[in-house]
Amino acid sequence: MFKTISGLFAKKPYQISAQLIYKKLVTQARDPYFYKYLSVKDNIDGRFDMICLHLYLVLDRLENNPTAVDMTQYMVNYMISDMDRNFREMGVSDISVGKKVQKLATALYGRLEIYQISNDKIATDGGKAFAAAICRNIYRSDVADNNDNQFPYEKISKYTIAQQNFLAKLNLDDLLVGNISFIPCEEAI
Repeated sequence: MFKTISGLFAKKPYQISAQLIYKKLVTQARDPYFYKYLSVKDNIDGRFDMICLHLYLVLDRLENNPTAVDMTQYMVNYMISDMDRNFREMGVSDISVGKKVQKLATALYGRLEIYQISNDKIATDGGKAFAAAICRNIYRSDVADNNDNQFPYEKISKYTIAQQNFLAKLNLDDLLVGNISFIPCEEAI
């Protein structure tokens, strides 16, 4: 009987893998290189956007893999619960946490969608749509407004494509058990 009850609360293997991957992608997204050399703002918004970008990279790698469906959904859910946890640690009141998390979840899904749409155009537009999406989301600017190159969005776009190519070569079985790695930022650019 206790075995049955404890089984209800046991984590499924894909949940453990998803948490491992999420923690590694957050570590990569927090690489100081982005904030020091690529002008990403080192604040809640900047960190959120870099986590979204790295989550997209992982989800893109696992896309169309039937064995990864539950894991990818759990990873997204885990990110949302992580945002909730972070807001509470920052002292945001219980009443407003839900609204803030809902707003960020909407932003997350919007970013994932626009990254997917623009990534699908890379073969035809040379990555211009993807670079524009990065400029809009990470730098809150439009490519046309970047005349003085204050936002090195093209470098982050190049970084993203390099990471996609790197992740595509990783063994899927390793990924499914949480073994993931990324190219160091300075090497990918």
